[in-house]
Amino acid sequence: LFSKASFSLHVAYFKEALDLVEEVLPHGYGELMKSESGSAELIKSGYISSKVDALINIFKSFGSSNEVLCLIFVERIMTAKAVERFMRGIVNFSSFSISYLTGGSTSKDSLSPAVQRYTLDLFRSGKVNLLFTTDVTEEGIDVPNCSCVIRFDLPRTVCSYVQSRGRARRSSSNYVLMIERGNMDQQEHIFRIIQTEYYIKHFALYRHRNPNVSSSEWPMQDKYAYHVDSTGATITADCCVDLIRKYCEKLPKDRYYIPKPSFAVAIEDGSYQCTLTLPPNAAFQRIVGPLCSTSNLAKQLVSLDACKKLHQLGELNDHLLPFTEEPIDIDVALRDGKFLSGPGND
Repeated sequence: LFSKASFSLHVAYFKEALDLVEEVLPHGYGELMKSESGSAELIKSGYISSKVDALINIFKSFGSSNEVLCLIFVERIMTAKAVERFMRGIVNFSSFSISYLTGGSTSKDSLSPAVQRYTLDLFRSGKVNLLFTTDVTEEGIDVPNCSCVIRFDLPRTVCSYVQSRGRARRSSSNYVLMIERGNMDQQEHIFRIIQTEYYIKHFALYRHRNPNVSSSEWPMQDKYAYHVDSTGATITADCCVDLIRKYCEKLPKDRYYIPKPSFAVAIEDGSYQCTLTLPPNAAFQRIVGPLCSTSNLAKQLVSLDACKKLHQLGELNDHLLPFTEEPIDIDVALRDGKFLSGPGND
C-alpha cells in the first residue's frame, strides 16, 4: 500500500525509466514496430529476442481468422504483461484482440479472482483471441473452443505439462512447446516430463487391471503417485508441492493475511523427514511425511500424503483440484477492465 505522495513518486520513477528505455531504442522505433518487417529489423539490432520473433511468426501463421483462441503460457506475471503489451503494437495483429490473465500470487501485479473470471469469459466468447497467462489457467478451466496452446516458457512439472496441453480442446487444436534450438537441457527436461507421463498412464492401467497387487510390487515411479478411479485423475509427488500451495491460495484471506504452507525438514539417522503445517483455516493443520533419502523427496512425499488426505476430506475434488467458491464482483471487473485491449491497440 502506498500513500499518495509515495504513489506519485513511484509513477514519476517509472516514467523516467520508460524515457531512458526509449532513448536506447532505435530512431523511429514506433514506426518500425508498425511496419511489416519491423520485428526482423529489431531482432537484427538485438532489441527483441529470437524467441519473441518466433512467437510473432506463429501468430502470423494464424492469418486474420476471428476463430483463433490461443493461450500463451508464461512463467512470470511481468512476462505476461510485457509481451502482451509488445504484441499489441504490431500492425500484423490488428485483427486480434489481445489481453493477459494472471493470478494466484501475492504480487500487486496479479489480478483479482473477479477480474480473472471476467477476462476468461471474454476469451471463451471470442472477444479476446490471444491471451497471455500464467499457470492460473492450467487447471480446471474449460475452454472448449481453444484452438491453440503455446508454452512460451516450458512447463516445470508433469502436471503443468498435462494440464496446459489439456486446454487445447478443439479437435484440430495445436500444442506448441517453444524450445531453444540446440538447448540440450530443455530437450532433456521435456523428455523426462513425457517419460514420466507415460509411467503415470502405465500405473493407472496396471492398477486397474491388477487391483490386488501390493504397492511394493509397483514400479518406483508409480509408488509416488495418487490415483482417483472415478475420474482417472492422477498426481505425482513432484507436482504435489504446487498443488498444496494452490489449495492454500484458495483459503479465505484478506489484505493482512495470505495463507501459505510451511515445510520443516529434519534429519534422523541420515534420512530426511518433512513436517507440513497448513494455515489455521485449512481442513487439517499438520502432517508428518515418511523418511526419505533426500530433503526434496521428503517435501514432495509429505505433500503427496497431504493431497491424499485433502481429497479424502472433500477439500480436493475428484479431478484433484481445489474447490473454489469466490463471489464475482462485476463492478470491480468492469472497473479494472482497463487492462483489456481492443483489436491490436490500447
